[in-house]
Amino acid sequence: MNNNYNFKDSFEEKIYNNILQPIFHKYFVFPNPQLENNKELCDFIILLNDVAIIIQIKTKIHDIIDKRYIQKAIYNPTKQLRASINRIKENKIHVNIKNKFNENIKLTNSNFKKIKKIYGVVINNGNYELANKGLLSITQKESSNIKIMPHIFNYTEINEIINYIHTPVDFIDYLDKRELIINKNNLLDSERNILGIYLQNKDGIAELTKKWVDASLILFDEFNYKEFLKNQLDIKKNNEKYSVFIDDLIFQLEKCESQDDYLFIEQILKLNSFQKCNFGIEIFKKYIEFKKSNKNYVQRFLGWDNFDFGIYCAFSNGKKDDILIKNKFTCWTLYYKTKQKLSFIIGVLKTDIKDMTKYNFVTFGKNTFMPPEVYKDMDKRLVIKNTKKKHCYEYESLE
Repeated sequence: MNNNYNFKDSFEEKIYNNILQPIFHKYFVFPNPQLENNKELCDFIILLNDVAIIIQIKTKIHDIIDKRYIQKAIYNPTKQLRASINRIKENKIHVNIKNKFNENIKLTNSNFKKIKKIYGVVINNGNYELANKGLLSITQKESSNIKIMPHIFNYTEINEIINYIHTPVDFIDYLDKRELIINKNNLLDSERNILGIYLQNKDGIAELTKKWVDASLILFDEFNYKEFLKNQLDIKKNNEKYSVFIDDLIFQLEKCESQDDYLFIEQILKLNSFQKCNFGIEIFKKYIEFKKSNKNYVQRFLGWDNFDFGIYCAFSNGKKDDILIKNKFTCWTLYYKTKQKLSFIIGVLKTDIKDMTKYNFVTFGKNTFMPPEVYKDMDKRLVIKNTKKKHCYEYESLE
């Protein structure tokens, strides 16, 4: 549940908690952005570097979706949204949003100048087949006027999609290819069929990490995130047992250069037990060192709310040989497939710190697990123990 945002209804809140946050993370999803005249821009806006995704939520179920409905519920909003974005880019209007700290933020031209592509998405409780047939009808007749191809989903279908697509890059790629699939196959009867065609023809699924975009939050500086983390660290310092560690972490906070650095520190703060996280400073130092020496380092991971252990380590292209951290730990990335989807695990697999002989593997994505097949590709020095916990495996070094 999100306590900061005032949602219009339970369906909108369910979309935010179950669909948008798992894919795009709370740092990138902004409910109910308001124009300067207090009119609502849309139900949600997602900002990812040079991409904006405009989302309209339609709670009411319509048994008959005709041209009038499409015109009112889909065509007009997307046309209005595009006009609003253009006005924002021209510095003629601004948009007011609230971030995850419940702070009021004003979006102006500087926040939107990087945006190169805008997507329109409608999520409703209606019938997919009727909605898309109506959409096809209006787009065929007025294709020259529609600059944004709206993508229509109902809740059941988009909930199924995120079982297979749970990164921003893949979701955007799906929207791009979904439009091509619909236009080429006129396949409007089932979202599952469209998803199946996409998964069967998806290129380079094994190269997922190479496709990650720099999803740096456009509004990051305005969030005053450093001060927020400092306050959190000061709260932790009340426990004298960890005061030295916290002082060191505050010192490292001053060296942060990007959103990733701050988010990494936030993950350390989320660790369940500070008794075992004195290694955090060493990891942070190596993370910075590795980041500066590797051009291909992946800057962002989303889905960190699934972390049980909370470590964030940069890696390059998912290959063991690309990760050259020789001192206190070695970082690997393990890939596995399940139900036609690719997910990845990050773990610290080697260390000489006595307290860190056992760890948990933690998965990215929703409802994922680590199958036995991955053992074959692991280092012989490691023994995997099934802890019988959902989505969780332990390992220990034999050295």
